[in-house]
Amino acid sequence: MGKETCDRLIRAAVLIDEGLDEHEDNKLKNGIRILDQINPDTLNEGNRGELHYYYGNAWWNLWLLHLRADARLSWSWTAEEAQRAVFYYRSSLANLSDSPKDYCRRYQAFINLGNALNTFGRFVEAQRY
Repeated sequence: MGKETCDRLIRAAVLIDEGLDEHEDNKLKNGIRILDQINPDTLNEGNRGELHYYYGNAWWNLWLLHLRADARLSWSWTAEEAQRAVFYYRSSLANLSDSPKDYCRRYQAFINLGNALNTFGRFVEAQRY
């Protein structure tokens, strides 16, 4: 991964974390826009997995902000943000290897996916993660 791509990924990750911490959906959306500027076809599998992990976090954090605004969404599997988060966590896992380099990120994606599925009441499926 080149320096410019790496810098974009780091900037997006910071915005995604800050967006949730500061309850700022604009930061989350800006993080997604930065991720959209990265062409996944130019990345190796591990880096693509990392990109998708951050997409998953961004969409999950957007869903959490909406949940804070309306608690009735807590079991809403059909929310676009929730579906995208699960999709990207699964895609991240499909691209991250079992190598030591991807080890930590792979298990973070497993945990986030399991937590998401558990939140939606998909307990049996969540146990796999």
